[in-house]
Amino acid sequence: MAGKESRSLAVESENDHTLSWPYGTISGRLIVRKHPRYGKDVIFTATKGQILCSSYSGCPIMVKFDDRPALKLNGTEPADHDSTMVFISGFDRIVTGLKTAKKTRIEVQFYQNGSRVFEFDTEDFDPSKLDPTPKAKPK
Repeated sequence: MAGKESRSLAVESENDHTLSWPYGTISGRLIVRKHPRYGKDVIFTATKGQILCSSYSGCPIMVKFDDRPALKLNGTEPADHDSTMVFISGFDRIVTGLKTAKKTRIEVQFYQNGSRVFEFDTEDFDPSKLDPTPKAKPK
């Protein structure tokens, strides 16, 4: 609507998990986004299942870059209450970690399925791709 460009980078998890019926095998996706209206976000999505994240108190999300100590960050559910998605706080801390990490792991809690860790190959993460492409000046 505003005519400004939104940019995002996404990577699929290298591993899957099997959740109890009715979900079956699921995978995850890590998304890093810069949006002109919504700002900077780190989003984790699962293909199925119900991520446990309260709209009142949020939820703990563990993020680990390579062999460094895990970060305990706060997650929040999206405005539409989609239970397969969680927004993770700490955009700058996460982007800093992604710049140098070969492997990134994210742990989330699923309803009646406990904690699951998703692994991502983030060796090629390039945060400069999140910045809008400069427009050529008119001649």
